Amino acid sequence: MRRRRPPEPVAPFVPPEPSRRGEVTWLQAYPDALLERVADPSPGPEAERDLAGRFADRFTADDIDGVVALLTQPAYGLYVTDPQPPVARFAGLLVLTPAGDRIGAITRFLDPSLADRFGLPATLA
Repeated sequence: MRRRRPPEPVAPFVPPEPSRRGEVTWLQAYPDALLERVADPSPGPEAERDLAGRFADRFTADDIDGVVALLTQPAYGLYVTDPQPPVARFAGLLVLTPAGDRIGAITRFLDPSLADRFGLPATLA
């Protein structure tokens, strides 16, 4: 989803004259990359209550697939190569936080016991 650009100023706005030829510092376009950092407006309390209710229903019913379906952040198993290749051992999870068409943050959970919880193999050959 692309964000709307802010509207251009309208009269009675009168911009100052540039101090040097070609220099306009009073108004610059806001780069799309910065617009992507601005948080979307909250979906509102009703949508948040609905989401919390669906989460609680699935969580209390031990519906792991249902809980995972509510997640919006992709996660990846992190494997570290053993000194005796060709074996890689599970070390934890990397969770990506999307920010538009880029990655806004990476969170790591370095806990080998998470492999069982997420149905991932302890080793890869």
